[in-house]
Amino acid sequence: GVFMLTAGLGIALLLVPMNVTIPRAGPLGMLVVLSVFVLVLFSRGSIHRVAGGVLLFVALAVMVWLYRRSPVLVHAAKVESPAAAPSRRRAAALLLVGVTAMIIGAELVVRGVGSLIATAGFSETFIGMTIVAMGEGLEETARMVVPARRGHPELAWGNVVGTLVILLGFNLGVIALVRPLVADPLVLRLHAPYLIGVSLLVALALITSRRLGRGTGAALVSLYVLYLALNAPHMWP
Repeated sequence: GVFMLTAGLGIALLLVPMNVTIPRAGPLGMLVVLSVFVLVLFSRGSIHRVAGGVLLFVALAVMVWLYRRSPVLVHAAKVESPAAAPSRRRAAALLLVGVTAMIIGAELVVRGVGSLIATAGFSETFIGMTIVAMGEGLEETARMVVPARRGHPELAWGNVVGTLVILLGFNLGVIALVRPLVADPLVLRLHAPYLIGVSLLVALALITSRRLGRGTGAALVSLYVLYLALNAPHMWP
């Protein structure tokens, strides 16, 4: 999450400055509320099943709200001609190939991280919050740059907000429902506040700006460099 919002989004803006076309009142407002709620939960040191259920409910509610706010897309799907069926099958096939590649890639990342921890002696928290996050965040960067270059910045911003809602709400909620979470002290002191802080900064930028460019991108990348510097004393267990 930290990499995606700082270095990932920053690199995307350095490559392609983007107009802010996402609705401000709904998803961004919910993102702010969700971020503050998660920070409050982490400040208590644990996330129990009830809180996990609330997070999951909020994430699902946001996704349903976004779906209902897209009547044009729903109508287009209903009147789509039969001639579009082959392209739909092709899209489904490409989606299946992409999901398969991501699963294989995730397995390779886990194995590589295990070897890195064993040989270099880095702490698991540091690896997870930096190297693993970097591998996942670069994929998010590509998903922002490509639609922005093709004239669809709303897809890029939707990816940013949607990914955060999934990470902070859906994923965290499901994990807490399966097994209540107890936060590591370092997560409470550094990682969680930093993640929520950059989430609120990005949300504020999206609410107040009509266009984000290379200056914002450079500032976000600088925030990731600062994050790495703050992590440096905790690289080893």
